[in-house]
Amino acid sequence: MDSKATRHFYNLERMSPFFIYKKLAEQIKKKYTQKTTALTARNMSSNKTPQEEYFDKEFLVQIKKILEEEQKKIQKELSSFTSPNPDDPNDFNANFPNYGDEEDDNVQEIEQFTVNKPLEIILEKKLRDVNSALDRLKKGTYGICKYTGNPIDKQRLLARPTSSSTIDAKKVLKQEP
Repeated sequence: MDSKATRHFYNLERMSPFFIYKKLAEQIKKKYTQKTTALTARNMSSNKTPQEEYFDKEFLVQIKKILEEEQKKIQKELSSFTSPNPDDPNDFNANFPNYGDEEDDNVQEIEQFTVNKPLEIILEKKLRDVNSALDRLKKGTYGICKYTGNPIDKQRLLARPTSSSTIDAKKVLKQEP
């Protein structure tokens, strides 16, 4: 390969999403390594989980209640127009409505299904996020950024209880200033 083709290939490779994500991850890791090392050393000196180190029990109970209520709400809404997938308990299938055999009924059925399918996908994702947050609560890692290891601000967690990263880490990942 001549040098011009090599440079062109290298530039294309640097623009790939994988390369960009890898570079962002390296930036985050480099930026927060010192903080994470200090936090880890402090956590290892006590028998507390990371979430117990930064958040009081009342706050964690409040978050758990919020997440469980959200979980029930999403499951109830999903059950109104979907049925569980027998092969995967975390997956749902939108039910195809049956209004009749007339052409107008068929059109209405298709229209309703096309509305329900995207809603199903959105609600499934929300349910996965809620379940993941509840799992982190059980494991003792709730409220700790998955990228930096730093505690997530309480106000962020109250506003969005399913958050798994700090605002700073999200900004770096989204390449925001």
